[in-house]
Amino acid sequence: MLINLKPQIVLTMIGPSHSGKSTQAQAIKTYLESIGRTVKVLSSDTIRRELLNLQPTDTIPTSQGFAVSNTAFKKLFSDLDTYMSSPINT
Repeated sequence: MLINLKPQIVLTMIGPSHSGKSTQAQAIKTYLESIGRTVKVLSSDTIRRELLNLQPTDTIPTSQGFAVSNTAFKKLFSDLDTYMSSPINT
């Protein structure tokens, strides 16, 4: 698959749990940073872990994850708005 990423693009990955979204996002980030691009990965799971005071590699307990999902997605969209509202060279 060939993906053409232009500056200031938002790439959204949606899929079931454990389908490789985070792994693919990290691979894209690593590649783009290797050619001098700036990349910010926003992840609802990362935000959930922060809200639950979990370590980055901790599994999110299902009931606790659901409990903070509304707050996590509000922060996700707020972060997205913040990153996209200022001109950046990516």
